[in-house]
Amino acid sequence: MIALLYVHYFQYLQIFEERPVWSKNALLYLTKYTKAQLKYLLPVVAYYFVTGPWRVMWVRFGYDPRLDPTSLKYQTLDYRLRTAGMMPSFRTNH
Repeated sequence: MIALLYVHYFQYLQIFEERPVWSKNALLYLTKYTKAQLKYLLPVVAYYFVTGPWRVMWVRFGYDPRLDPTSLKYQTLDYRLRTAGMMPSFRTNH
């Protein structure tokens, strides 16, 4: 069991060396690990942005995307639509 954890750990170190910023969904797709496995593996190799342009992204420890101009390509766009109940009605009452 411990040997398997080391294999996963070193795999994630290698992934974050190739690219310093990842979304959880991209890591799920790339590694085929479960969400439960990522829950324990990710905080060991990376930290999580809660707000800002790298919101919901995992960043390799020791890397600060705010200081690297090339990290602009890893920024996320958070686009939200209001639900129908909050939108003004466009119906005309004829």
